[in-house]
Amino acid sequence: MSGLETLFAFKPVATATGTLALLGTLILSPTASSQPEGNSTGELTPMIVTARGGFAEAWQSSPWSTSRMELAELRHRVRSMSEALTGLPSVMVQKTALGQSSPYLRGLTGYHNVLLVDGIRINHSAMRSGPNQYWSTVELLGSERLEVIRGPHGIIHGADAIGGVVNVLSGQPGFTKTGMARKGDFLGRLSSAERSWSALVNGTVSNPRWAADFSHAERSFGDLEGGKEVGKQVNTGYDSRGTNFRLSRKLGGDARMTLGVQRVLMNQVPRTHKTVDGLTWRGLSPGTELWRRLDQERSLFYGRVSWEDLGGWADTGIVTLSMHRHGQERARMKALTQGGDVQHFDLDDLGISARLEADDPWGGRISYGMEWHRESLSSGGYEFDDDQIRGIDLAQGPLAADAQYDRFALYLNDRRESASGWTLQPGIRFSRVRAELDRYYLKNSDASVRPAYMT
Repeated sequence: MSGLETLFAFKPVATATGTLALLGTLILSPTASSQPEGNSTGELTPMIVTARGGFAEAWQSSPWSTSRMELAELRHRVRSMSEALTGLPSVMVQKTALGQSSPYLRGLTGYHNVLLVDGIRINHSAMRSGPNQYWSTVELLGSERLEVIRGPHGIIHGADAIGGVVNVLSGQPGFTKTGMARKGDFLGRLSSAERSWSALVNGTVSNPRWAADFSHAERSFGDLEGGKEVGKQVNTGYDSRGTNFRLSRKLGGDARMTLGVQRVLMNQVPRTHKTVDGLTWRGLSPGTELWRRLDQERSLFYGRVSWEDLGGWADTGIVTLSMHRHGQERARMKALTQGGDVQHFDLDDLGISARLEADDPWGGRISYGMEWHRESLSSGGYEFDDDQIRGIDLAQGPLAADAQYDRFALYLNDRRESASGWTLQPGIRFSRVRAELDRYYLKNSDASVRPAYMT
């Protein structure tokens, strides 16, 4: 793809099941790491936290297949978080549309992978097994790095962590030793190949007790230019915006409290291949719909208390309370004289998690914790005519019209490293999922057709 790109920067979301998982892993972690050594100026060893549920370990000595990506150089080159994973080993990024990307980790996508933001679970009941667009709703601006774990990691992160885990992480609060510090950045981007512009701003303010981080991004993507053989791909553009805010307070010693907010809006993202504007390039055929567009809005609110080196059976810990909200609306116009429809869902996920770590009696490190999530889900929709005048209401949207999901898990994991480079990690996890489908229909156009098993 060719195009002119300009950069400028300034600084001054009724069944009940119970599962029990038992896992032991014996992994050879080579003493000679393939990662580069620190330089002679005393470069700090890169650390990762996802493999141990939020607790740091040296990236070079981790027994897991991991990648660590700094985002400072990526934020102006990628459209979405999913696209940032392009090129990593055992990762393929599938694209349904310009604004709908879904990564495959070791051949698996959808709910077979776990997505975290600052260690908080973003997976929810609306996610399906196949490619889905929800990973594109994570704004990278305001985050410091991406961590990717390839392969199963069910003890720490649950049974859906089969293909892998991706964690989008903010940096450590920049408390000062004395006085107040301020820092700001502005980034602008123009691209002729996708007819796009982006404006991104972020800033930090800190003193010895408090630290605040803020970032906001506005993006507009025009119709994509496919090159000489394809040309302009009409009705592929969309707009998006994302905001991150975090306030941290030092509680004394190595303890701190953090409050965070994240909000992302994606407006009228087209699914072009389903429409008459789809490509005919190399045997492809266009769809029959006149247009199909998707709006998404996702918000995350959380509070967290963390500490280190407290001693005893809770030497290090992270306790998090979160509210995750995800709304989606899909609108489409069918063929001429057939009208169209709108389907939507709204999901609220209230979550509590506690992760603790301490020294075990035999010289290793033991971690344990719990997670609880309650998801409230509703969906609906309506039909409209060729003039987009609203008609009959649909009984439900793409999911149950009214449902509640409860998820609970406990885990225990031990870790011991030998002097010869072997790591032994036995673990056990208990998970329970309960679904209450208060309103669910076999046909979303007919509320009288109920499943036989519903009460």
